[in-house]
Amino acid sequence: MMKRSWQVILGFILVFLVVLFAVVNVKSVPVNLGIVQLNAPLILVILASAFVGAIVVFLTSSASLLQKNRQIKKLKQTATNNQAEQEKQIATVKEEQQREFERQVAELKADYETQLKVANQPIAPVTEEQLPKSGNIDYFG
Repeated sequence: MMKRSWQVILGFILVFLVVLFAVVNVKSVPVNLGIVQLNAPLILVILASAFVGAIVVFLTSSASLLQKNRQIKKLKQTATNNQAEQEKQIATVKEEQQREFERQVAELKADYETQLKVANQPIAPVTEEQLPKSGNIDYFG
């Protein structure tokens, strides 16, 4: 903001100097326009030259500004496209992770139910035939 105000102040000072310079130079001078030669007051020559210079600066800066605006528009469109592509990729990854999570949950539920069925079966009584024959039971081997 401060930079812009200094530019405006400097612009006004320069315009004031050009007008002051033009006002003190009021003699009539010959002006050669290439095809025609005229006599005109120097004040008009100075102001016309300043005006033409201002128009040239305006046109060149406008062309540059237009080019930059087009480039900004293209970059914004590219950014929007990239963001949309990233959102699609994120959605795809989320869906894959959700499917994987649901598959793992289903596996765990099936495993849990299998283990629950095994745990709920009654224990079969041990028969005499299943007992060891010898009286020496090796608890360590």
